[in-house]
Amino acid sequence: MRSPRLPWLVFGMVLLVVLVVMGWVSSRLLKLDASGQEMRQVAHREERIRLALWRMDAIAASLVADEWGRPYFHYAAFHAPGRAYGKMFESRRPGEWVIPSPLLLGHSPHIHLHFQVGSDGRVESPQVPTGDWERLAVEKYDIESVLAKRRSGVESLGHLLKFQSLRKRLTDPREEFSISTPIVDLEPSSRSNEDVQTAMNQQEFQKRLNSYSNTWKSRKEQSAQNFPEKRTATESTPDPVLEGSFRALWEEGELLLARRVLVGNREYVQGCWIDRQALERDLLAEISDLLPRSELKVLVEKESFSSRQLASLPMRLVPGSVRWEEEISSPLPWSLGVAWGAVLLAATAFAILLGGILSLADRRAAFVSAVTHELRTPLTTLRMNTEMLAEGMVVEESKRQEMFRTLEVESNRLAHLVENVLSYAQLERGGRSSPMEFQALQRSWDRVGNRLKERAEQGGMELVLEDLDGWRQEVGVRVDPVAFDQILFNLVDNAVKYAREASDRRIHVEVIDNNGWVNFRVRDHGPGVRPSEIDRLFQPFRKSAAQSAESAPGVGLGLALSRRLARVMGGNLKVDPSWEGGAAFFLALPQVKD
Repeated sequence: MRSPRLPWLVFGMVLLVVLVVMGWVSSRLLKLDASGQEMRQVAHREERIRLALWRMDAIAASLVADEWGRPYFHYAAFHAPGRAYGKMFESRRPGEWVIPSPLLLGHSPHIHLHFQVGSDGRVESPQVPTGDWERLAVEKYDIESVLAKRRSGVESLGHLLKFQSLRKRLTDPREEFSISTPIVDLEPSSRSNEDVQTAMNQQEFQKRLNSYSNTWKSRKEQSAQNFPEKRTATESTPDPVLEGSFRALWEEGELLLARRVLVGNREYVQGCWIDRQALERDLLAEISDLLPRSELKVLVEKESFSSRQLASLPMRLVPGSVRWEEEISSPLPWSLGVAWGAVLLAATAFAILLGGILSLADRRAAFVSAVTHELRTPLTTLRMNTEMLAEGMVVEESKRQEMFRTLEVESNRLAHLVENVLSYAQLERGGRSSPMEFQALQRSWDRVGNRLKERAEQGGMELVLEDLDGWRQEVGVRVDPVAFDQILFNLVDNAVKYAREASDRRIHVEVIDNNGWVNFRVRDHGPGVRPSEIDRLFQPFRKSAAQSAESAPGVGLGLALSRRLARVMGGNLKVDPSWEGGAAFFLALPQVKD
């Protein structure tokens, strides 16, 4: 047979191409899956951040909106309701009825103190009345216990707040207040993932900003309805009042909410000093379920726009690490693993199949060579003897009889070889289906014994049949008679061929009862079987022409055929390792009763 390198080379190249393509596809798919997983995590994180900003802006916007809805005269400790707008800052008239500011008695957990700064730089607070107003507040509302702390706060604000500096940073009351931020609008073809996310964040900020703006506008309109400018006849020439828009700003690390107010020709800055720590604590507590490791940082005026800043306060959210709680293992690695397993399994199966085909082809080539060698010898002998007999070259009768016996032996040998080959071919095609029948052991020996003895005698051997008188007639085996005879004949034939040089030329055939099985054992006194060759004994086509020439005659098909026939009958054929004086084989068949 030609060298099998070419089929293996082609198989290796095809397998290499398949593995390279599979590797490239797997790499690309894993990268895409990782990118998708990363995008899902980013989307999950951004969604939590957006929800957290909405929650915090809802709280902060409520705080700021409360101040938006507060009229300017609330920043006086007491005021007369009849002249709330226009003459509020004039001195109290004798017998005039006044009411306290809600700020005097109220308390906010997020505000230290409300304040008012005049153009002269004087810092006052409606929560810290002075002079007659202080005596009235202490007498009527018992606030003396908190005045000391409030005075300390006013004093601190006096060092902190500068009127001119504040008014420059606040919106002029005569101007329309507006807050906006540019929205990135990218062409679809130019959008990267980061650009799209940035645009989405800015649009989300604009929505929060609009919501915040609508909140303070609503509060301001409500305030205008609650405090209409009703003036009596005694209120002549009221001063015009313009209230500016509140703005949150940082002043030396303190968070203020302030606005400019024009009353006639006087200008004030009103607002509140926010308790930053309390506000941050409550804001972060509100989003602890979404961003447990988040922080709030100061957002100064010079910083560029950040989509994570609050719409209502100059603060920026630092979300920290976000745990990917909804992580689900991707099915792609498992699918790729199954695909790789299938490819490798298919490659392994194909390699085994290819190896089997090449091995079978090699064995069949060796078998053809061996059969050719085995056929040549008997055919040459037959041809030579028949020619000599036909031409009358042999005159002596004894010589003629000897040649006739040679012709008989060689023809039997040739018939046995052909019979084995045809029987094995029939088994390979699955076409052997001879009927099974019960045979008593004694009757089996009576039928096959003579043929076995004849074969032994042809090889100069003695066949010893063990006594079967101990077996009852109803005990036997269910076999295909033709196959049963062929197996025993092959075993005896092998013994004749391989033990012909032994000093003890006996071949023993015996029957052994083995726990419901009948073992038909054939043993000789020849060289035996080497342990390393036991596995190869039952392989078909195992002899080449060279091996046939160096060993006993045969093509190495008899034992393989015998084992196949034994298994078809429900039994088995094995080497008996317990016999050390030569080779021993036993045919095991299930014992049955008639």
